[in-house]
Order: sequence, then C-alpha cells, then structure tokens
Amino acid sequence: MIIDNAKLKNGLKHRQNASNTIEKLGPLFYSKILLFGEYGIIRDSKGLSIPYNFYNGALKRDKNTSAEAIASNASLKRFVAYLDTLQTEQPQLVTFDIETLKKDVENGMYFDSSIPQGYGVGSSGALVAAVIR
Repeated sequence: MIIDNAKLKNGLKHRQNASNTIEKLGPLFYSKILLFGEYGIIRDSKGLSIPYNFYNGALKRDKNTSAEAIASNASLKRFVAYLDTLQTEQPQLVTFDIETLKKDVENGMYFDSSIPQGYGVGSSGALVAAVIR
C-alpha cells in the first residue's frame, strides 16, 4: 500500500496501489476524549470533550475489500434497513435520502475506522456523523 501525499485533501487519506483504489465518500471523523461529565451528560448535565485525531474513521468504497470492510458493509446494510423502517414508521422523527444511502451501501460502502470500539472514544458517534453528513 502506498500513501499518496497529493491526495491527503480535506483530512481524508486515499490509499492506492496497482489493483485497488479507494473512493472518497466524505470527510474524516475523529475520536473524542471526554474530559469530564461521562455519565452526567446522560442525565442532562454538562460535560467537556475534545476531538482526538489519533483515531479516525471515514466512509469509503472500493472493489477489492478486506474481511473488515465486508463485515462493516454488512453492518451498514442492517443499519440502513433500520433507518428505512424508522423513516417509514415515524417520518416526523427522521428523514434521509434513503435511496442514495441504500445504493452506496449496495455498491460496497463501508466505514474504515481506527477508533477502538467499546471504550467510549466516539466510534459510534463518528459512524453516525459520517452517515448523516
């Protein structure tokens, strides 16, 4: 894998080699560090967090995918099905361009992330922000 420095625009890394190109589908989303208020914000209190750019994630699409990309795409398919149901059953709650989202996921879109899951550093938030954007 070769990192092409000319393509490091908008904070999004593009990987490229002879057989694989990754298509940019949006900006890079960073993890977070919650300085205080971890449980307080659940109770409508205040907290303070800062972005932590050591870990990040972005929506990507390519033709030669890894096992992680295939698993991520499968998870996104379930998420899109949930959003579609939610939009149908409660249209006042959420509105997405669900057809475009479905098409992107069917074409192999996945969330490529280095953000650790299960540690409270923003993996879910980064995914949601990427999908919403």
